[in-house]
Amino acid sequence: MVTTVGTPTMVAAQEHRDRLFLDETGCAGRTVVIAQITGQIGAFANVLEVPASTVSTTNMQDVVNHSHNLLQPPTRGVLTMPGLELLSTAVEAPHRRLDYWNGFHDQAVVPTFTDTADLAGFGPSLTHTMVSDLWIGQVHSSPAVVHHTREHVAKTREPLFLLKIQTQGNSRICQDGREVSLQVGDFALFDSTRPYHMTFDAPNKMLVVGIPDALLRRQFARPERLAALKMAYTENLNSILSDFVQRLWRQCDLDVARATGHNLSSALLNLTAAAFDKSANAQDVGSAHLEALRLRIMHHIERHLGDCELSPKSIAAMLATSLRYVHSIFTRGDETISRYILRRRLEESARTLASAAHRSRSVSAIAFDYGFASCTNFGKVFREHYGMTPTEYRHEHCQKCILTPR
Repeated sequence: MVTTVGTPTMVAAQEHRDRLFLDETGCAGRTVVIAQITGQIGAFANVLEVPASTVSTTNMQDVVNHSHNLLQPPTRGVLTMPGLELLSTAVEAPHRRLDYWNGFHDQAVVPTFTDTADLAGFGPSLTHTMVSDLWIGQVHSSPAVVHHTREHVAKTREPLFLLKIQTQGNSRICQDGREVSLQVGDFALFDSTRPYHMTFDAPNKMLVVGIPDALLRRQFARPERLAALKMAYTENLNSILSDFVQRLWRQCDLDVARATGHNLSSALLNLTAAAFDKSANAQDVGSAHLEALRLRIMHHIERHLGDCELSPKSIAAMLATSLRYVHSIFTRGDETISRYILRRRLEESARTLASAAHRSRSVSAIAFDYGFASCTNFGKVFREHYGMTPTEYRHEHCQKCILTPR
């Protein structure tokens, strides 16, 4: 048994039980729950190609006990489920949820910071477990923006590649100047050792698999070059990997998933390699040198965001190459190098404007810190990007800091 983190309400717990074992049929009752679990064991035994009778004999008493426990009223502060940890904001007051969520994720294996314009509707949750050496979890999120910044990269405890699979709604994720839009079933790979940003415009669900750097490199060389490439569900072998991970997740609450964890993780890694194989081969042709240059440019931009002279021309001079060649390196992404520089400056200035630690600093000082030559230009491009002026943005986000008790 693993005791979970968080304090879900009885309603949230019941919804979680229904999702895990009743496939949202709306059924209720202990007999139905046990029957459904028994059916899941048989189905999963077929997936694993092991005799269903062996699995049932080994695990049925645990399953019955588990179903009995799930039907009991949960103790406040603790929800126990075999192998799973649940972090929920459900019983936190709305004005406390964002701080609670960010406090947890600031200390996570891959730290992040979340922001939202709708505190009243903000109510994310995370359920996660380990399958052998792989971390796997499901995130339920309301509309929000999630940042994994340079500061978070420095605090990351273990280099991981994150396989993110959209299971409900949609998301936009940006890393290394590439932005991908994921629909249901689509997935993409992201590198925890470099900054990335995620945007959720509506409620959504996402499965995330954390793959240790060394394990993925055994499957194919230089996986970092595959970061932020959209893998559409309808293309190639992508649906096989997407469906496998989703089916695996539905079984993670049962001991059978952990008992065969090594085989399951190996299967997942092999399917990941197969899905990315075509993209990897396409990237291989002359890509190593270009990827190295691209990463060098990205790091240079991050270090010099405050330099008002930073431009494609200055980057070309730094590389001792032509301006045209610098632009060609960025043709692989969805935005030009100039747009990337502007976006990163706006994102960092917005983060500073929203920070309580910088509340006393003027908008113009922050603008100059991030390389904007004039307040007029800063105000114009900021409004185009965020739909409000810098002052309005600061007021809206600082109000959250004032209203949130510490």
